[in-house]
Amino acid sequence: MLPIRLEIKNFLAYRSPDPVLFEGIHLACLTGANGAGKSSLLDAITWALWGKARTRRDDDLIHLGQAEMFVQLEFEQNGVRYQVIRRRKGGRSGSGALDLFALMDDGARNHLNEGSMRETQALIDRLLSLDYETFVHSAFLQQGKADAFSTKPPRERKQILADILALDRWSGYEDAARERTRALENEINGIGYVIQQLDDEIAQEGARRLELERAESAQIDAHERLQVADAALRKIEDAEDKLRAKQRERADVERHQAGYTADRDAVEAEIARLDKRIAEQQTVIDQRDQIEQGYTALQSAREDDTALAGKLMQITELDQQRASLAAQVEAARAALVGEIKALDAQISDKQRVIDAAQPDELAALENELERLDALDAQRDALQAEKS
Repeated sequence: MLPIRLEIKNFLAYRSPDPVLFEGIHLACLTGANGAGKSSLLDAITWALWGKARTRRDDDLIHLGQAEMFVQLEFEQNGVRYQVIRRRKGGRSGSGALDLFALMDDGARNHLNEGSMRETQALIDRLLSLDYETFVHSAFLQQGKADAFSTKPPRERKQILADILALDRWSGYEDAARERTRALENEINGIGYVIQQLDDEIAQEGARRLELERAESAQIDAHERLQVADAALRKIEDAEDKLRAKQRERADVERHQAGYTADRDAVEAEIARLDKRIAEQQTVIDQRDQIEQGYTALQSAREDDTALAGKLMQITELDQQRASLAAQVEAARAALVGEIKALDAQISDKQRVIDAAQPDELAALENELERLDALDAQRDALQAEKS
């Protein structure tokens, strides 16, 4: 694992320092007074990668007076560049977060997080092939713990060395070699069994040769019989082909015959239909005189109908004239009746005058009566004319 860039905020003695760049550095020496924060930079690396540092609690790593912190570390492992970001929020409801990214050449980030922080941490351990305990007892000696490895029990020292030297990998190789050896032994045993079978077959070579000669003789005999059977089969096949050809010819003849029968039936039906039409036309011809007489009568009736239509129009016009004259007569009658009533009223008035008049006045009234009588005569003449 090669560190490339370290960025911290509110971690131990640091608030928000400039990022630490490791690129191009092959050997570095950190100097300063006690408490200046030299070990804090290494603690930031271990806390970012494994979530562990010298303190027992993560909240003790938060800068005094601050509520949260984070560490971001970029590193290279097996030619791939990664970025790990770990965060911590302090207090009673303290919480943490862990993110792992693979950095692409074009600047893009591929998020590699697993389902939980525990699973993501396991992924980081697999990428580094190193856990925190092995790191602090091999590549990183913490302050005041230079003899930590030597004070470990033999079993733990052995495990640490095994992790450093990747002895577990060699144990895996050993197990794989054993499995491969067993597989080869099984394969050798199988080949030996096959060789034994081949030896047994070689021992039976003479008997097999005799069986081969008998089989070849039987094959020759069978081949001759097969040729005879083939010749017979060809004859049978020729006969079957001829039979099929005759059957096809018969089917064609029957199909044509059926077509001819259908055509004949259609022609006979058409002839019957034409005979029926001829008979109907002959009946019409036989009735020619009656038809001509009926046609003449029809023409005469049409002429009479035309004459009647003209007379009907004349009658209609006369009815209209009669109605008009009747209306005029009725109007004249109403006028005469009105006039008669007026004259009757005048006569009554005159009669009353006569009854009360003097002799001279009577003569005048008589003259008036004569005029009225003349008017009555005229009225009677008009009524007679109206009737």
